[in-house]
Amino acid sequence: MNKYNLIVLPVLLLVFILVIFDIWDAYRTAHVQLPTPTLTKFWRYQCVDTMKSSRDLARQHLSDLNKAKYEVETEVKLVVGLGANCISVATPYDREFSPVLKLWVQTARSNGLNVWFRGNFAGWEEWFGYPKISSTAEHLNLTRSFIIENASLFEDGDIFTAAPEAENGGRFVNNNNPSIFPEYRAFLIDQYNLADQAFRELDVKVTINWFSMNGWIAKNMFDESTLASINNSVTIDHYTKDLLEMELYIDYFKNTFGAQVNLGEFGAPVPDLNGNMTEREQSLYVSDLMKLFYRKRTSISGLNYWTLRFGTTNLVNSDFSTREVYDTLTKYYNPGVVYGRVLNNLGEPIKNVKVRATNYDTTVVTDSNGYYSVQLPSGNTSYTFTTLEGAVKSVEISLLPGERKEYNQRITPVETGLISKIRGLYRGIFSK
Repeated sequence: MNKYNLIVLPVLLLVFILVIFDIWDAYRTAHVQLPTPTLTKFWRYQCVDTMKSSRDLARQHLSDLNKAKYEVETEVKLVVGLGANCISVATPYDREFSPVLKLWVQTARSNGLNVWFRGNFAGWEEWFGYPKISSTAEHLNLTRSFIIENASLFEDGDIFTAAPEAENGGRFVNNNNPSIFPEYRAFLIDQYNLADQAFRELDVKVTINWFSMNGWIAKNMFDESTLASINNSVTIDHYTKDLLEMELYIDYFKNTFGAQVNLGEFGAPVPDLNGNMTEREQSLYVSDLMKLFYRKRTSISGLNYWTLRFGTTNLVNSDFSTREVYDTLTKYYNPGVVYGRVLNNLGEPIKNVKVRATNYDTTVVTDSNGYYSVQLPSGNTSYTFTTLEGAVKSVEISLLPGERKEYNQRITPVETGLISKIRGLYRGIFSK
């Protein structure tokens, strides 16, 4: 064998081996089946409240059901457009208002929404001139009759509250004195047991422990035994000018009782707390709230934005045109997911790469195939891809509401072995 063959043959063998490696890598990379990421809600219930329409306009809607039908359908479609899976309806439970309540419920059903029944009997707070209900026993009797007589209204996955913010009516109105708390606790437990029995009879699985109340009342009234009796859930209607205060309330119920927390009402601005806000300021404040709730999402079961239309916290204007805050809430109620693979410069998967969404301080790690998947609020988000050796890539990715976006990232290793360097040189030569 001459000197020429001694040089050429090993080179040809090395090239052959590199070609085989590249063909195998290309085949392996091309034939890896990426899992299709699932999109889920951040919270079990993502509701929007319609109280300013479904309750305050109930008698007006009774007088003109055709106009009511148009307004209800328009509002329900706006709730669906946010990505909500639940609509909060506050129409009174009295028979007078049954046509309006049924209209809201039927429209919600036809649009795929669960319903949070968040009304009450008008006499509890003396709405619409109804005589006052002072007896908790009377209220309980009315509640059972309402549930049984309106069995067709309820579906699995609904929420039912007999007396939202019960402290505002009946025996408890304007009474924040701790001496009334034992009776308040007993009333909540009686409501829970009554509703549990009634819905068992109907064989409908309805959430019945969303006893929404003022945050201060909840913090000072609840004790461990009461929460244990209502399946350990706290629902606060809470507004604040200080995000830290909101966080402290959530942490208190989670850390003290291990309770799941629901935000029965939240929103902005409440002028007494937040002053007047421009549309932009409202959007930014609610964005900060939602980022807090996202960060605390393992402690929070459900959210109910108050309110869709009318009032100072409204998501849409009286003419149904959307405000900037509508899109802000949509980002969280209708998230997207980014997924893909992280590969080195030779197309090989890199495992244990930290993929961090810096806007939300959320990190996932790639698996042995270099695969990652992260679900986030829609919109623009900055990401960093960091290998164990410290190589970093930063990018910005935009997600549409409900979008599944594949994004594959290539990272050049900080250090490479001899074979990888030869393969890199080979590719550099033969790819030109």
